[in-house]
Amino acid sequence: MPFSAATFKAWPFGFSDMEEHYRTILGHIPFAGESDDLEEWFPLIGSPDALPPLAPRTQMVLANYDRHRERVRSTGITIGRARLAFAAPQCQPCSLCMTGCPRSLIFSASHSFDRFRRNGRIDYRSGLLAVRVEQEGDTAVVHARELSSGRIQRFTADRV
Repeated sequence: MPFSAATFKAWPFGFSDMEEHYRTILGHIPFAGESDDLEEWFPLIGSPDALPPLAPRTQMVLANYDRHRERVRSTGITIGRARLAFAAPQCQPCSLCMTGCPRSLIFSASHSFDRFRRNGRIDYRSGLLAVRVEQEGDTAVVHARELSSGRIQRFTADRV
C-alpha cells in the first residue's frame, strides 16, 4: 500500500510525485479499504472495494474509538481499518486468511509475475542465482551462477 506522506519527508521527492504511480499500480491489483481517520496518514487512492465485515470484537474496538475519538487522538493515536491488497468482493469467509487464501484473493507479486510470464513480458530462467547486475550504456547486464554446475552465465536485457 502507499507510504504515508510523512514517510517522504526524508526522501528527495514527495508523495505527490508518487501518487500517479500508486494509482497505476492500484489499478492493476485488487485493493480494499474504507474512508476513516487513517486517511490522514494513508490516503485512499482510486476506488477501493469495501472491506469484508468485521468480527464482533473488532466492531467493539472501533465503536469505543468512535466514542472517545478526541481523547484518543489527543494522545497521538489514530485508529482505522486496514488497506488491503485483496479481492474483497469475491471473499467467501473461511478463516484461512492468515495461513493462505484457498482462492488466491490476497495479492502476491507472484500473481503479476505469472501473468507477465504468460504474456511473454519477461524471460524467466530457473536454476540461476544473480551474482552481479551492471549497466553497459542502455543495456542491463546480469551475471548469474547456474545452481547445478556453478558456471557463470551472462545475460543482457532492456530492463532488470
